[in-house]
Amino acid sequence: MPNLADHKTVTSSHYWNSWYLSPRRMSSIGWQYYLCTEINAATFLEIGMGAGILTWMLRKSNKSVVTSDLVMDLKPDIITRLPTLAFRNRIFDAITCFQVLEHLPFDQFATSLKEMKRVSKQWIILSLPDKTKQLPLKVQIARRVYQFFKFPPRWKPRPLPISIDPQHCWEIGYDGITYDTILGVASSLDLHAVEHFRNELNPYHYYFLLERMDI
Repeated sequence: MPNLADHKTVTSSHYWNSWYLSPRRMSSIGWQYYLCTEINAATFLEIGMGAGILTWMLRKSNKSVVTSDLVMDLKPDIITRLPTLAFRNRIFDAITCFQVLEHLPFDQFATSLKEMKRVSKQWIILSLPDKTKQLPLKVQIARRVYQFFKFPPRWKPRPLPISIDPQHCWEIGYDGITYDTILGVASSLDLHAVEHFRNELNPYHYYFLLERMDI
């Protein structure tokens, strides 16, 4: 498990380059914008502003956005760090948190999500890194049949450990964390998953659109 003490603070140059702003990454930003504009929300808190492209797009769409980040070089509106947020209860229509929570230990995930719910009037939109394999259905079936006959259940070898980004503490598909794990935590906090899906153009990013059940 990565050590938080080993994490390095990035600067704006980390985000503004052709490696980061690749076509795959831009497809994910497109999904971020789509989810934000498809819901009935006028005010947003963006946790982890990255390159700031989503902020710019939302403000161009007449949305009010407050940005929050730890990196001062990015010039966020406020410096704050999960699992606590320095805002009043139910102050924003929606909270966005894309590719951020995996940088915290998983035992802080539920606390962070609860805090986002506290400051949200209705919506929370997340994306998380997804390490699970993505194969066409026919390939998945053929692989399962092959594994069954090649390695009967009694003699099936243990799977090799899955590596994750060294800057991440956890990812979906690693150390027993699954989609159901995330959905279970959300449900325990009375958050309904309106939809959740994988970005087919960037399968490493998995999205969750959550709504408060007590509005």
